[in-house]
This record gives sequence, structure tokens and C-alpha cells, in this order.
Amino acid sequence: MQELIVKANKLSGRIDPPPFKSEVIRVLILYGLSGVRPTDVIRKADRLSDDVIFAINAVDTAFFDPAYNPQTDRLPVGGSAALLRMLMPILLLKNGCAVFKTDDSLYRRDLSPIRTALGCSIILHGDGIIEAIGTVPEGVPIDVDASKSSQFASGFLLAGALDRNLEVRINDPVSDPYIELSLECLRRFGIIPTEDEGIYSFSGGLSAPREYCFEPDGSYAANFIAANYLINGEKDAPIEVHTEGSFLNPDLGISELLDRDEVSVKDTPDLFPLLAVCALKRDRSTVIRDTGRLRDKESDRIMSTASMLESLGGRMEAFDDHVVVHGCEGSLHGGIVRSFGDHRIVMAAAVASLMCSSPVIIRGADAVKKSAPQFFEDFRSLGGCVYEYDRQRS
Repeated sequence: MQELIVKANKLSGRIDPPPFKSEVIRVLILYGLSGVRPTDVIRKADRLSDDVIFAINAVDTAFFDPAYNPQTDRLPVGGSAALLRMLMPILLLKNGCAVFKTDDSLYRRDLSPIRTALGCSIILHGDGIIEAIGTVPEGVPIDVDASKSSQFASGFLLAGALDRNLEVRINDPVSDPYIELSLECLRRFGIIPTEDEGIYSFSGGLSAPREYCFEPDGSYAANFIAANYLINGEKDAPIEVHTEGSFLNPDLGISELLDRDEVSVKDTPDLFPLLAVCALKRDRSTVIRDTGRLRDKESDRIMSTASMLESLGGRMEAFDDHVVVHGCEGSLHGGIVRSFGDHRIVMAAAVASLMCSSPVIIRGADAVKKSAPQFFEDFRSLGGCVYEYDRQRS
């Protein structure tokens, strides 16, 4: 477990976000269904996140490895809930079964919307092994509960590229922009989704684009937009964040949510730790609503965010579906933060160091590799201090 000491008084410079991870995973699946190997679309490189690397390998194995046996072979998906939840209905439709190997944090997360939608069996075998067995019912719309995560809905929508006879009804959706992302990706691959009274049907022919230009990751960019707010408030931004061509990721709208007395994270759950950090900059309390489902993320993100804030000198109260962050005008003392294996906590804690009188020590900082292995490299390039924590010298 990596421990880093992080401190920043001010950051400045330019940041080029990586490709939008949520888009990359969807597009790699669609290329795989189109007969194009993922390594022909995106090259493996040092700056690829763990989730994207798992997506490349899983799609390559499931769609192109002639030795792959869906009944017995364990398809590694790491900690990517999006990859697991989107691949499972597609592989059940394609093969009637699938076996996945997950990490511990993903193994415990909810898959009941898939089980309920298909009436399939999902068996937890221990040691991160999840087996799914079942077929997709024909002739009736599939009802998908998307009240806990839009990823369940997206998996069934992407399955429409495999079977144009599929009909999907999405119930109580959260994170609507991510459902629209899935629909837009389908359109770019020649599949035309049509919605009628809440039921999606599919037409057109699956056709892989010769080239695909991924937009910058707004979730990653949000870290540095938040840093600008902490440094200069509404004044000129010292960090230039390149987001040209970005329109699918709602997290880019973080600046519109800052410095408000009340905000909702229904469509932007990944922003929650950053919004909580930025709320400490204020001289009054901030209410953040629609937080209940955040307990089923890489960590219990309500608990892990509260722990982070309290470790640094802030305070947050949690209720059933909202929290109250008590502003302290950015007066934090720094301290030791546990990541709880959550990449969003790692990045938010580093951004919070801008308000701390002493350094922030982040335990489990390597969790950032899930989505942004370049984060601390970028943080340093902007003038932040990052170095390994040496227990023997502490």
C-alpha cells in the first residue's frame, strides 16, 4: 500500500485530461461486438488506467480468444463495476453464461438489478469469482432497475447492438447523462435506439467507425477545476484545463455546483468527495443531496469522505439521502487520510491539501491507478509537492 505526502500552496499550468474512461469502456465493448480488437483502437501504455486495461483484456478474451470457454474461464474485470455490469448482460445474451474474476471491493457490490431483469442465477463463489447463468427472455421488454446505478441500464442498452430484437425498459434512472452516453455511443456505431413510452428498441446495422476520437475525461478535469476554486474562487483560473470537445460528461459542470447552499449529486456521483472538500472553503454549511447510493461505490463513499474531512480538520454530518458539510473558510490542519481503496478519495484529499497548513499523508494512494495513474505526475507538474512517506524517518 503506497503512502504519499502531499502539499500544495498554489498550483498553476496546463492539464490535458486522459480519455473519458466511461466512454472508452463502452466503445471498446462496441468495437468488440463489431469484430474489431480493442488493441486496434487504443494502445496499452503506462498512462492507461487499471479499468481501461481490464476492459481491453476482457473484450479481447471474450470476443476474440478461440480458447475462451464462457462456462469455466474466469474473465478478469478487476475493480471496474462498469465493465462487469455492462459485459454481464451481453455475455449472457451471447453465451448463456459467464464467469468473472473481480477484486474484493467489486465482489461485494450489488448485481441484483441484472438478476431481477433476466431471472438469471448469479452465484458468488468466493475469492472474487462471480458466475452468471441464464438467458435473455424473448418477446417481452426487459425491465431494468436503474435507481442505484445507470451502469445496469447501459449494459442492456449496449446489448441492443448484439440483438436488435431486444426491448429495454429503464425504471427510476439515476445519472441520466451516462445513459445518454451509452445511447450516443450506439448511434456512432450505426445502432439507432428509439424510445417509446419508456421502452427502448433498436434498429440499424452495427458498423465500427474507422476512427474514434475520445473526449477528455471530465471527472478527471473536475479535480483541477475544483483546485482553481480553492485557489482563486471565482477569479482567474491559474490551472488551464483542456476540455475542448467534451460534452458527454456531466462532471465538467462542477463549477456550476460550487459555492451553493444546496446541490444534488443524482447525475454526478463521482463529484461528491470534491464537492464536500470545496464546501469547507465556505463560511456556512452546504447540503449535498441524493447521496444514499454512494455507499455502494469503491468504498462506502459517505463514510470515506467523512473520514477524510475529519482527518484534515473539517466536519460533515450524514443522513439517509443527504449530508451537511460545515464550512470552515478553508482552515484545515492537514493530517493522515485513508483512501479506503477509493481513487476519488485519493484525488480529493490531494486537492484538499491546498487548504491545509500542514501536509496531507494519503494511505493507499495507489488506488488512484484505477482511473488516473497520471494524477500525481500532473499534480507535481503544476507545482504540487508529492513524495513517498518514510515511516522509519517519521
